Amino acid sequence: MKKRRILIDLVPIRPGVGGSGSGIWTHARHLVQELDRVDLQDMEIHCLITPAHRPFFKELRNIHLHEYKELGGGVLPRLLWIHVRLPVICGRLNAKVLHKLATETPLFLGAERVTTVHDFFNEFMQEEQRVSTGAAGRYFAWMTRVGFRKSNTVITVSEAMRDEALLRYPGATEVVAIHNGVNLPEAQRSQAERENPSLFTILYVAKFMPYKGQQQAVDAFEHLLEQWPHLKGKVRLVMHGFSNDEAFYEALKKRIGQGVLAGSVEMRPYERAKTIEEIYAEADLFLFLTRYEGFGLPVVEAQALDIPVVCSDIPVLREVGGVGAWYVKPDEADAVATSLERIIGDQQERDALVEAGRTNIKRFSWAKMAKATAEVYYRASR
Repeated sequence: MKKRRILIDLVPIRPGVGGSGSGIWTHARHLVQELDRVDLQDMEIHCLITPAHRPFFKELRNIHLHEYKELGGGVLPRLLWIHVRLPVICGRLNAKVLHKLATETPLFLGAERVTTVHDFFNEFMQEEQRVSTGAAGRYFAWMTRVGFRKSNTVITVSEAMRDEALLRYPGATEVVAIHNGVNLPEAQRSQAERENPSLFTILYVAKFMPYKGQQQAVDAFEHLLEQWPHLKGKVRLVMHGFSNDEAFYEALKKRIGQGVLAGSVEMRPYERAKTIEEIYAEADLFLFLTRYEGFGLPVVEAQALDIPVVCSDIPVLREVGGVGAWYVKPDEADAVATSLERIIGDQQERDALVEAGRTNIKRFSWAKMAKATAEVYYRASR
C-alpha cells in the first residue's frame, strides 16, 4: 500500500538564532527527532531542511531529509520559498499534508495543512504593549488569519494558547493543544562544581524586551537589597538573553550600574554553543516575570534542573509550572522582593519547590508531543 507523505518545513527556521530560532527551533528539533521513533502506520515523514539543520539529525533512520539552501535574512527569498517554491515541492513530492511549524503558510497549496501556532506575539505587541510591529507584523498577522482559515488543524503548544486562538478565530478550524516536552539533564548539578557556591544566584533567562519582565526583575531586586541590606554581596541577579531591543538593553545596563544595584546584577549575552545545563549551572533560584508566553520553556527547564521557580501569575505559566512554582504579580516589586527574601532564607521552602517541580515535569515529554502530532497528521491525511 502506498504510504501517505507528510512534509515538515524547517527551512525558514534558523537554529539557535532568537525569535523563530529559540523556542520554535527547540520544538521543531525535538519533534523531528521523536517522530523518527514513532510508529507512523501508513504514513512517511519528509522533512525540508538546510545545511545548518543537518548536524542535529545525523541519527535519523526513518525520516526522509531534503536539503535546501538557507534563506538568509532577506524578505524576498522568504516570500518566494513560502508562496512559490514550497507549493511546487509539495506537488513534486506528492505530499498529502504540509506541516508548518509557525503560522507562515502558502497562499495556495494542493495538500492539506497542519499549522503550529506558538503564540500571538504580533497581536500582543500591538494590542497590549501598544507597539507597532510595522509591515512585518502586519504580514505575519495576515498569515495567521490565512493559517486558521486554510488549515485542516491548528496545533497550539498550550491550553492557554488554544483558548486565545478560539477567542480570536472562533469556528475557523480544529484547534488542538499539544504541550512541549522538557529536556531532562544527564546528571544533576553538584554544588562542589560551582564557581562560587556561597553566592546565592537568582537567574533570569529571556530575550531582552520590555514585555519579558527584566525591568520588573531589577525593580524587585533593588527592593530586596534596600529592605534587607545584609543580602548585599551575598545575592546576585544574573540575566541571560539576546538583546532583541537594543534601546531597552542599554537603558537596563545603565540602570544596574547605579546605587544599591551596582556590582550585584549581571547581564550576559547568550553563547549559542552553551547547553541548557551550562546556562542554568549557577542558579539557586529561577525568576521569570514575563507578561506573555506561548508555553514558557524556561520554567520547565529550571524545574528539570532542580531549581526552584518564581514566576508571573499568568494563565499559561500556571498551566505549565503547575504545583512546581511560586506565582507573583510582576508589577508588585515589594511583594516580589518579599517572596524572594523568604525563599532565599528558607532552605525547606526551596526544597519543597524543587520536589514539586520534579513532580510537575513528569507531565511533559517530547515523545508524547511527537506521538500526539502524528495522530493529527493521520486524521488530516485520511
